[in-house]
Amino acid sequence: MTFKVGDMVVLKSDSPVMTVTAVDKKPALVHTVWFTDRGVERRAHFPPSALEEHLPVSPETLPARFKGTPKVKREGK
Repeated sequence: MTFKVGDMVVLKSDSPVMTVTAVDKKPALVHTVWFTDRGVERRAHFPPSALEEHLPVSPETLPARFKGTPKVKREGK
């Protein structure tokens, strides 16, 4: 897959959602940035073969078994 600046990606082996900041053709590297759960910025670069596009979940893309699932009520609310 060809990635471009602004794409949202994840590692095929699982990772946080990262944003592509640059793409080098030779050597083929995709530069990414993301934030930890504490808000710390992290940067790294990966070969394109290690990444896949992140597809946000929407009601239209959910499997049928999850549609209409009741919401959980929290105690005290």
